[in-house]
Amino acid sequence: MNIIGIMTGNSLDACDIVLTRFSEESMTDLSAASFPISKKLQQDILILKKRIQAKEIVLEHITKDSFFISVHEQYIKWIASSVKAFLQKYGYDLKDIHAIGFHGQTLDHNPPSVAISLKDVYTLQMGSGDLLSDLTGIPVISDFRSDDIMNEGEGAPLIPPHNEHFAKMLGLENCIFYNAGNTSNLAVIQNKKVIQGFDAGPFNEFSDYLVRLYKNDSFDKETKWGVQGQLDINLLEALFNQGAILKNKENFFLLPSPKSADPSLYGFKQTLHPQSEEEFYSMLHTVQYFAGYIAAYSLKYVETPILPDTFVLFGGGWKNKVSLKSFGDLLQGQGYILEAHQKDFEKIRSRFVKTPTFLQPEGAAYMEARLMADLAYSFERGKCWTSENLTGIKKLVVLGRKSLPQKSREAYTDLVSRANKGWQGL
Repeated sequence: MNIIGIMTGNSLDACDIVLTRFSEESMTDLSAASFPISKKLQQDILILKKRIQAKEIVLEHITKDSFFISVHEQYIKWIASSVKAFLQKYGYDLKDIHAIGFHGQTLDHNPPSVAISLKDVYTLQMGSGDLLSDLTGIPVISDFRSDDIMNEGEGAPLIPPHNEHFAKMLGLENCIFYNAGNTSNLAVIQNKKVIQGFDAGPFNEFSDYLVRLYKNDSFDKETKWGVQGQLDINLLEALFNQGAILKNKENFFLLPSPKSADPSLYGFKQTLHPQSEEEFYSMLHTVQYFAGYIAAYSLKYVETPILPDTFVLFGGGWKNKVSLKSFGDLLQGQGYILEAHQKDFEKIRSRFVKTPTFLQPEGAAYMEARLMADLAYSFERGKCWTSENLTGIKKLVVLGRKSLPQKSREAYTDLVSRANKGWQGL
């Protein structure tokens, strides 16, 4: 099967598209490209997310909100036009494509590890598979997180099983895949099988927030601003102690797996208001250092006694020089460590047999988009994806919902994920 995978992440910089050929024994990328988001759509999605976080929109009735409807229409038309541009760029016909695997845009996420009670558990992704299928003329498989959530899972991260498939392509038996997006997550591969995976915490979120606020740009390209600052130890400590506090007042960073996170959890960023250029550089450098710090600290919760010494790094966050350096330094006994964490980092380093090595292989740049294609392939084969040790799911199920192109529909009813807030009462 030739399947297109589409991903637009929380960083809101582009639509990543990859076409991958799948068989029982192989997974081969045929083409890949990114299509940048317009400034207007980026801003509209950010406004929509702010309105959701401020509870100005009742999530159970979000599909009736006029602003949401407008943003959703812009979003799906952008995705559809990107698919058409992709097909034209590489010379593919519709008959060459079996299906599209589509994630949609996450607007909110409140999994069991974060919610106060089970009735508050939900996940909210925007993106009609029916409309995308009609606009492109290609079957679409989407809404992958809902089935996991509705069976008591975290709904995230979904990528560890795909990391296992990618590890086989690389010939790796034991390794840790580490994704650095808006939130970082890891997958532990042992004897060619994924045995554990969970979200670590914010990676690009705080840095992107500061850059948007102070420089009116999307992110710190080539780390041109972050490298100019100095580490603020007091801010580093505050980020750890206050950067991801749950509604029940627990610190997300101190929770064992399975667990998953969302930008709505990182309320501490609202306190980051630099008053000068120098303070901006210092804050930015520190939140970028913190991204690598949390990625390293989270290895504390990997359950295998011996940590794999090979790390496969993917996601745009690893392009940040400060974050990458702090991660590597901390795993090798260098870099600044808060006093309260000295023993934790000593134990982490003692679990490596060899000095850690870091790989950023070809194909890693489109890992999350390929994940969507892999999920669609799994759906088409009727295969379960997540397991209890990965997301906490209690009943193994096939993830996703399939949409077939139609010439006309009376209405589109799948504008948001099935496990949106209030799904328990349906």
